[in-house]
Amino acid sequence: MVDTGGGFRDVNEVFWEKLKYSNVNGGRIFDDGNNVLFILYNHESNIWKYPEIVGKALCWCWLHQGAWPRWIHPMHMHYAIYGEEYINCVDVLEEYVTYLYNFVKNLKLDIRNDNTLSLWITTRRQNV
Repeated sequence: MVDTGGGFRDVNEVFWEKLKYSNVNGGRIFDDGNNVLFILYNHESNIWKYPEIVGKALCWCWLHQGAWPRWIHPMHMHYAIYGEEYINCVDVLEEYVTYLYNFVKNLKLDIRNDNTLSLWITTRRQNV
């Protein structure tokens, strides 16, 4: 058996660092967070299946003891191990998007603020 750990991990580390800020067809794969990054999910990334490809690459690196990107949000690993039903998106919102967290919290408490809803719709360019 040949130990390829060092070289294999080095190549993986270069791969993840290059992918971290690369523009691909449809834009970037990861958001532009300062320290922790999320896999972007939008129409273009869905067409190119980037989230699925990144998930497979993460799984492959994990199984073969490759380098894991330390800058990716732990939610992704939690999703890979436990599945979608065990991710609390509201907790992630509280940590990174406070105004949206407060909006969701108010909706859950049945506190409706039409101004906040209108602002959210307008900033997202939604036709409602």
